[in-house]
Formats: sequence, structure tokens, C-alpha cells
Amino acid sequence: MITVLNCYRNKIVSKLIRLATRSKYSHTAFKFDLYGTAFVIESQKKGVYLIPFKDWRTKYKYKFDSIVLHEANQTKTKAKALSYCGHTNYDFFSLNIAHPIKILTGVWIGKKGYRALDKMTCSEYVATVLDLPNAHDMTPDELSKILKY
Repeated sequence: MITVLNCYRNKIVSKLIRLATRSKYSHTAFKFDLYGTAFVIESQKKGVYLIPFKDWRTKYKYKFDSIVLHEANQTKTKAKALSYCGHTNYDFFSLNIAHPIKILTGVWIGKKGYRALDKMTCSEYVATVLDLPNAHDMTPDELSKILKY
């Protein structure tokens, strides 16, 4: 089973993201089992990586809402999610410049399409793995709304 975790917490960066996007969520990640152990795979400041769920809960102390994905091919989704591990960096430009400009003007100035695959924010990563349109400028709240319906 693959679950999308829509996260928030009371740290300054989380609060700033939620304030700027006028939303409940500041982070998005996947949770799924590998060999009987629950893992989170996400894009954080060190890029896309895998961490045991219990360690993730202890380290980040996120509160979260879960959306269980009911896809036909869970194995393919897991494989795609894992394919970004270890070599996809975090997209600080999108987080600090492109997203704020989009919020203020409605115009996306960041990378798009295949050029956006070398660096990703958390929600961009999850949306890309799920093959959602406009993944390059997706926020955690936008992603949450799309997945709920």
C-alpha cells in the first residue's frame, strides 16, 4: 500500500510555507513498505532519500494527514519513486524564488517538464512520480486537493 503524507508542524519554515501558500500543509512525502518495514521517501534539503518511518517521525515530528493511493500498479509506482533516490537534489530555487513569484503574480518562472527532473521540491517529487500535470509548480496543498478527489 502506498500512502501520501500531507504534513505540517510548528517550525518556522513550515509556518512560512503555510502562510505563503495559505494552506494547512508545508510538506508532502510517500510512505510504503519495503521488505516488511515502513519507509518514507521524500525530497528534503538533502534531496530525494529513503528513511524508516519510525526514524522519520522521531526526526521531523510532523503532524500529517494520509491519503491511501488505490492504484492498479503499486510496484511500478514504488519503483519510480525509488528511482529518484540518491541523485535528485532539492530545488531551493523553486522553494525560495519561483513559488513566491507564482503566489504573487500567478506566473511560474522555474524549470518545467524534463528539465525540472534534476532538482525537486517535496510536492513536485510526489506529483512527478504520480504523473500529475504541472508537477513542476505543485504545492503540498494543491497536491492534497488533487489526490482527495
